[in-house]
Amino acid sequence: MKAVWDGEPVSVAEALEAVNSAREEPVARNTVLVQMQRLEEKGWLSREPVGRGYRYRPTVGREEAQAEMARDFERAVFDGSTASLVRCLVDGDLEPGEIEELRKIVDAAEGRAK
Repeated sequence: MKAVWDGEPVSVAEALEAVNSAREEPVARNTVLVQMQRLEEKGWLSREPVGRGYRYRPTVGREEAQAEMARDFERAVFDGSTASLVRCLVDGDLEPGEIEELRKIVDAAEGRAK
């Protein structure tokens, strides 16, 4: 999705290049193609024919998709426990700025919960 959000619209070849530019071990073209087809089936991408191929566009915004993926991950891995997910994420080294940002997020959540 990041390759599509960053370069929309993109072909499979362009998405493959973007994905592989950040990896040591390259991903096969077919892997990217299948993933893009699955994302289209889920309604996250649309495609338009261009020549002999297609160009893909996102139909879901980055923040909406990230929130949905995080909720799915929270349910699947942490039995739906937000606290367990956050505990795992902040168990490593945090920068002082990140700690302050997390405090603001928790304060805002407390305000909404009241």
